[in-house]
Amino acid sequence: MRQVAFGSPGVRGCLASPLRPFQRITGGSGDRRLARFGAHECTHWTRHETRLNREFGRKRWGDEGYAAEELVAELGSTFLCADLSLTPEPRADHASYIETWLRVLRNDKRAIFTAAAHAERAAAYLHGLQPKAETAAEHDADDYRAAA
Repeated sequence: MRQVAFGSPGVRGCLASPLRPFQRITGGSGDRRLARFGAHECTHWTRHETRLNREFGRKRWGDEGYAAEELVAELGSTFLCADLSLTPEPRADHASYIETWLRVLRNDKRAIFTAAAHAERAAAYLHGLQPKAETAAEHDADDYRAAA
């Protein structure tokens, strides 16, 4: 099984394989790698027209629209991992992605700013989908009411 995570704009959510096969593919403890990879795929998921409606004119795999979306997903993953205190770990296939990103960056001097802005919006959107954390004061108040 090669596919370990998948995020498609038309799918309701991101799908990930169970952790054990992922550990076998990546070697060692795969939980952090899976979280990073999942963050990358969930950033792709946000591009759907009912979410953030992000479109770079992608026509086929490897073209400039594809490369621009991959750059957004990688930056979004980096932002999300930073929020989760996860350290990025380069993968062997990053070199082929970087080659396509460089083509986009050479052709548009503002591409990095555009991609970073889209990635930040994606990270914020994904954070907004998370349940609100209960503060310690709210938790104490609930305990007090329950005891009364």
